[in-house]
Amino acid sequence: DVKEMGIFKFLGIIVTKK
Repeated sequence: DVKEMGIFKFLGIIVTKK
């Protein structure tokens, strides 16, 4: 689902900031 992809992208951004 698009919502799931958005969540994965959000988590990816958080990991990248770390």
